[in-house]
Amino acid sequence: MKLRLLLATLILIAAALLIGRYVDRQRILPGEGDNLSMPDNIDYYLSQVDYRAMNDQGRLNYHLRTPHLEHYIREDISRIEQPELELFSDQSHWSLQSGKGTLQHQQEQFELTRAVVLKRQSPRNPVQLNTSEMQLLARVNIVHIPQPLTLKTPTLDLQADSARIHLNRDQLFFSNVKATYQTSTGDS
Repeated sequence: MKLRLLLATLILIAAALLIGRYVDRQRILPGEGDNLSMPDNIDYYLSQVDYRAMNDQGRLNYHLRTPHLEHYIREDISRIEQPELELFSDQSHWSLQSGKGTLQHQQEQFELTRAVVLKRQSPRNPVQLNTSEMQLLARVNIVHIPQPLTLKTPTLDLQADSARIHLNRDQLFFSNVKATYQTSTGDS
């Protein structure tokens, strides 16, 4: 008798758990539960990343810092939170920050989004460029900006629809430009 009662109680508990799980699953809207599941192709997470990459001549090409990076093995890309990059070329030294980014490892291509800021670190001719999206081909130090941007220097305020920048040559190409140039008078 006690065994039957115990067995019946266990069956009722199991049935209640299964029904409860079924009801909870029905409350989740289609597609909504996808965000809650763990991706099956992440092979590593890194925190407090400090990574340096060399160019073909063995000199420092770029320095990446980020608080969080996760690598997706099937696509061979990494998602990066708040990336900070220092870019080195023969001509100048640039810094780059954004809210989010991805790195396509085979091409060494960064896709940066959310408040992207590119600065040329030069006391004589500093430049600050702001945009919402940017691609960086790190292997050859070429930047492509497909979105509207603003560029500021001590004497120039510029707005453009898009841009292409060759960091190794210090060449900046813009499309559909609107700019204001102020000459320095030398007066204090």
